[in-house]
Amino acid sequence: MAQRVAYAKGHASPRPGACFYKDNLYSMRFGGGLTDMMERRFFGPIDGLGRTAAEHFVDYAGIARGTPDMFQALAAYIGAQRFRTPRGLAELGKRLSYECGR
Repeated sequence: MAQRVAYAKGHASPRPGACFYKDNLYSMRFGGGLTDMMERRFFGPIDGLGRTAAEHFVDYAGIARGTPDMFQALAAYIGAQRFRTPRGLAELGKRLSYECGR
């Protein structure tokens, strides 16, 4: 269920980008320190494959060697973007039965 945000009369709602921003979004706390392990180990490989797939399709001239694999990589990259929001990371945390960043 989506969260609803109420604003007092006369107050403007925040710009859309502010709704998806949070300091240290991908940081996880271990003891007294923070680590960006989530960004590097989870999103890093997906970003790398997404970059390679996007480059493959930039000058797309039909099916070539690697096209099926690049299509799957691009789909995985696009699908992973939903987890790059506070809400998406909370959902990922629930699914893994692990409390991320707290």
